[in-house]
Amino acid sequence: CDSRSAPEAIFDAGPGELFVLRNVGNLVPPYEPDGEFHSTSAALEFAVQSLKVKNIVVMGHGRCGGIRAALDPNSAPLSPGDFIGKWMSLIAPAAETVSASTFMTA
Repeated sequence: CDSRSAPEAIFDAGPGELFVLRNVGNLVPPYEPDGEFHSTSAALEFAVQSLKVKNIVVMGHGRCGGIRAALDPNSAPLSPGDFIGKWMSLIAPAAETVSASTFMTA
């Protein structure tokens, strides 16, 4: 969920009724049981297994800078750091599919 959206308002929920996870690009990485730290995966696992969440909603927004940069082969790196580039590389397979598609336009 993006910081500019308020799921509690959209779903008319009170404090504590929703378990909200926010990250850059609203990405859910693939399952990798490699012993490393996986914040998004851990949060989803906690929500489903411990809190017994039945419905998961992935909520994004238009004109997302991270997604736009990942889809544009000519864009500058999002950050000089080590984290954002690696994180956004998760979208590469989907970006390739979109780029190769004849029904998607910019």
